[in-house]
Amino acid sequence: MSSAGSRPETIVVGAGLIGLAVAFELLRSGRAVTVLDRGCPGHGATRAAAGVLVSVAEADAEDHELDVLERESLARYADFVAAAERISRTSAGYRIEESLWVAANRDDLAEMERVERALREKAVEIERLTPDGLLALEPQLSGRLLGGLRLARDQRIDPRRLAETLRSAVEALDGRVYEGMTVERIEEREGRVHAVGGTRADGVPFAWAGSEVVVAAGAASVQSIEMPVEVPGLHAVKGHLVSIRGTRLLDRLVRTPDICLIPRSDGELLLATTVDEQGHDQAPSAGAVMDLLAHATEVLPAIYDLELGEVSVGLISAVEDQRPLIGATGVGGLFLAVGHSRSGTLLAPATAQHLSRWIVDGHPPPQLEPFSPTRLARDVVP
Repeated sequence: MSSAGSRPETIVVGAGLIGLAVAFELLRSGRAVTVLDRGCPGHGATRAAAGVLVSVAEADAEDHELDVLERESLARYADFVAAAERISRTSAGYRIEESLWVAANRDDLAEMERVERALREKAVEIERLTPDGLLALEPQLSGRLLGGLRLARDQRIDPRRLAETLRSAVEALDGRVYEGMTVERIEEREGRVHAVGGTRADGVPFAWAGSEVVVAAGAASVQSIEMPVEVPGLHAVKGHLVSIRGTRLLDRLVRTPDICLIPRSDGELLLATTVDEQGHDQAPSAGAVMDLLAHATEVLPAIYDLELGEVSVGLISAVEDQRPLIGATGVGGLFLAVGHSRSGTLLAPATAQHLSRWIVDGHPPPQLEPFSPTRLARDVVP
């Protein structure tokens, strides 16, 4: 197989939010794009993503360079989604709503106070609430909570709907998205990427030529691909998402350091938590689900009587130094966009827009310098 038409073709390996976002921006810049994935778009980490955008970007500033990129991506989100929705004629479920950060114990209270200081330093609109103030807003919350914060403008997205919107937008722009394509190797010729090879779902091998290749697959997929460069420090972690069905208990998103409770417009309640370092498959972990339910019940006791719905697991790619790998490698035309950890949904716009401009214009943007894929490599020549 080879590219069609006269435009330079970029092959994107991976149809998660990052890969689809990169493909979308490249197509808007006039490139021909083919997206290859062994599963369906959004089947990986996207399935377990909560879609909460503000808290990490606004509050967690321990890594200044990452914080800057997250806040930039957050500022781009509304326009990014609007463009994809306009082209695809679908809705990605983006909205700005009020949310609560609550403290269920003294450790939570200390963390909440740290978050409050960070938010106030950045002039984010928040209000400190007493336990009675929390119950006045959300009567089903536990009466044992120690207090909370009200965030007036919390940005949220439905990651699964966003993946569908991006795929539709990519195809509307004449991009191609192929499922059931297991990429096994990246081929180079004279120091430049030449083709992507692998096996289709029906067992037939393929080799797809491209002028550039962007690897945006999950950690497990990347580690199974034979590449002409080393990708050190990348590993997979599991993320769980549990749905609860029944009587609507919350009107606002509620979070603690341990859990995020996300009410959906259809009445479903989603429970999301931190990632699990144990295991590299997509089988739900009983312990992780038990922890999720325990943390949720501590905040919202009434969920005990509701129906347990779907348990979703996604493999999330992360890097040892907690920074994603975004940019060029030591092989001409080969780019990485992996290792975003829990910030993949948030960082999709900035990653895609900066990386697409780099590929089209040939100039590395300074915003991506701290996330160079060569920073951890031992055997790659920059």
